[in-house]
Amino acid sequence: MTVLSLLPALLAAERALGRLDQALADPARRRRLAADAARRSAAAVIRLDGHRLDAHDFQRALAVAFS
Repeated sequence: MTVLSLLPALLAAERALGRLDQALADPARRRRLAADAARRSAAAVIRLDGHRLDAHDFQRALAVAFS
């Protein structure tokens, strides 16, 4: 594999890191992204355990994700 064949993937990764850096620079957006990540994590935990996703289970899993 030559370096030239890896260049598009490296450039795409650099752009993605730049967008992430911009997103994390804004405190409000960082809080929003953290909340979204916690919700996704909580939903994944509930799905992995085979439980139905109801409001009580979701809140409990969300509390675990933030702790």
